[in-house]
Amino acid sequence: MKTVKLIFAMMLFSYVWVSCNSFDSIVSLQQKYKIEKMPYADEYPNDDGVVILESYDVQMDFDNNYKLSTYENVHVVKKLFKNIEDYASIEIPVYFGEKLLDISARTTKADGSSIILAKKDFFTIVGEGDGSTFYSDKKSIRFTFPAVEKGCIIEYQYRKRKDFPFVMDVWYIQNSMPTMINTYTLKVPKILIDRYNWNWFYKAYNYPVNDPVIERQTLGKQTTIDQTQTFNWTLRNIPAFSKESNMPPTSNYHAYVKFAPDAWKSWNDIASWYYNKIFLPKYIVTDPIKNCAKELTADKSNETEMITSIFNSVKSLRYVAIELGIGGIQPSQPEEVLTRKFGDCKDKSILLLSLLRAAGITAKPVLVLTASSGIMDPGFPNWNFNHMIVKIETKDKISLWLDPTAQFYNVGEMPWEIEGINVLVINEDGTGSVERTPASSSGQNVTEYDIKVDVSAPDKTKFDVEIKYNGESNCNRRYYFHEKTHQEIAQFCKSLVVHDYVNAQIDTVILKNVGSPSESLILNFQFSAPNAIQQQGDLYFMNTDPFKLFTDMGWLAKDLRRYPIFFKYPYTVKKKITLTFDRKQFNVRNLPKEIKQVEESLYYSSRFSYDQDNTITANEMFSINENQIYPDRYKEARKFFENIKNKMNEKMVFVGPQ
Repeated sequence: MKTVKLIFAMMLFSYVWVSCNSFDSIVSLQQKYKIEKMPYADEYPNDDGVVILESYDVQMDFDNNYKLSTYENVHVVKKLFKNIEDYASIEIPVYFGEKLLDISARTTKADGSSIILAKKDFFTIVGEGDGSTFYSDKKSIRFTFPAVEKGCIIEYQYRKRKDFPFVMDVWYIQNSMPTMINTYTLKVPKILIDRYNWNWFYKAYNYPVNDPVIERQTLGKQTTIDQTQTFNWTLRNIPAFSKESNMPPTSNYHAYVKFAPDAWKSWNDIASWYYNKIFLPKYIVTDPIKNCAKELTADKSNETEMITSIFNSVKSLRYVAIELGIGGIQPSQPEEVLTRKFGDCKDKSILLLSLLRAAGITAKPVLVLTASSGIMDPGFPNWNFNHMIVKIETKDKISLWLDPTAQFYNVGEMPWEIEGINVLVINEDGTGSVERTPASSSGQNVTEYDIKVDVSAPDKTKFDVEIKYNGESNCNRRYYFHEKTHQEIAQFCKSLVVHDYVNAQIDTVILKNVGSPSESLILNFQFSAPNAIQQQGDLYFMNTDPFKLFTDMGWLAKDLRRYPIFFKYPYTVKKKITLTFDRKQFNVRNLPKEIKQVEESLYYSSRFSYDQDNTITANEMFSINENQIYPDRYKEARKFFENIKNKMNEKMVFVGPQ
């Protein structure tokens, strides 16, 4: 969910007992985990270091009142070879329902001496977010290792108590550096399994992980309630996770194991839990809500107009997140959101839902994991959501998906982050179903350039540019421009052409259809450029298109790729350039040749025509019809883009009058 940085408090870490003498020697660590020898830099020439150990020990236990509690002990040991400052500071989040019980950290220098952090070296950051979370009780613990140097070992361990085991738990397997050993151990009172049929669910992603080894503790002198059953994974020699430029979200490929409690055997179980325990207690349709719905739909003649009016009203409210306690997943009451005129995605969704239902329109809450954060797996029911939207089913059996935080989107449009993804739709009876949101096409997300170029004056070429934004680009540009001044818009226009025309002078700027979101947004500006024509001997070279399809193409540098090339959404770019020149000044010597390329989901064409008078017309079109290009197509796609890049570098060639 979208958030902005706001730190309410920064204080000394005082409520946690810091265990400063709980470290084993490095030799004992080697013996315990059967590490034959410690790693050395020359063995890992391409890595900044090595994770020697990352262990997670989780224990479920009864307290004195026989209440079940869960404790997690984490121990991390790394040896650093280079770029050591990148790893010197650590932040440990403490989520809702968690309490940090103790923490310790130390640096072991290359000569074997250790420096253990004192209590004063740990800091608690409270109420911090990023994006638009203005009220939060989020906590994190930050500390920095002292005396880091090449060849040193940094080590930390901490213990948490968790109130909601396996609801949001993830075991991350990979790191940005190689990992020698990564272990996960769960110890459960055996009475839970034998008498209460306790169980858990887990699923590994992006790495081969077998079922855990199960160990049963013998009775001995212990009472029945003291007996335990242990589940253990121990993985060795895990390769580093290396990102690639322009790849999909790393969570789609990073190795991890996701957990879920035994109560969630199906998506219906999760939907029922959330709807009845979290959502429904806040879903109170009061008279003010009913009156507001009546006012918003009073003069509307059909269902579409009613939906549009209600949606426009809710999406205009400010986005502000309040995440105190369970507020991270529970919305406020609709009337409260309506009164204060702000809210986050779940607040605005519950208000939108209540207004729609009050107007007699069928609407349902939808839980979403946005595409930038990962992929919802339909085959493994678990809590993995960060957003909420609303689904409408019209009387004509048409499904509409509305995101009330998407201020500049119309009914029927969605941000790319929630297009073409699996979501959990919750029905009024609390049941749920996994459905897939619709995705936009390259034919909808079109940016059109109409560029008129006048080169009658050789020393000052004039440009008249019209850019028409449709679909996703329309919504994005509306968001960008909505609070910009005329001067800022003019500066934006300058930024579009400055790469080719450093001395360009912006003359006029007009932004059209700003108040008509259902129409294309149109940006029109005129500029002059003294260096558009370059002379070499008796030849003149003209570059009349500063609007490049791609500026940075570093993602094509590798000969092979491990991960797909990722584009946020399919799109099309169309360009028409009309060049007018004075034949007393120039004659055409050469025009770029016509080209047409098709490579599965990629399309490009370019054609120049000359009417033998004084006008040249160029038409260019580029389309990406899918948002990913997979590695098995990379070689062909790379050649496709290289050809386009070469084509974009071609210039029109003129000579002086004969």
